[in-house]
Amino acid sequence: MMTERIPAISTYVSLQVDLLNGAAPLDIELAGVRWVSGTRCGLEFIRISPETLARLRSFVALLENTP
Repeated sequence: MMTERIPAISTYVSLQVDLLNGAAPLDIELAGVRWVSGTRCGLEFIRISPETLARLRSFVALLENTP
């Protein structure tokens, strides 16, 4: 994730992920900040609905198969 205001490591956040494909954003109920570097941070998705997880997996598979 890139943001202007980086949360501290071990902070918990909720967020929406816009996949830029015209579909509704993904709602991530709970994520933990695991690393921070400059204006970027890595998140661990802790609480995510099964439907949202399926949509996220489909999107990642699409990216993996796109040249």
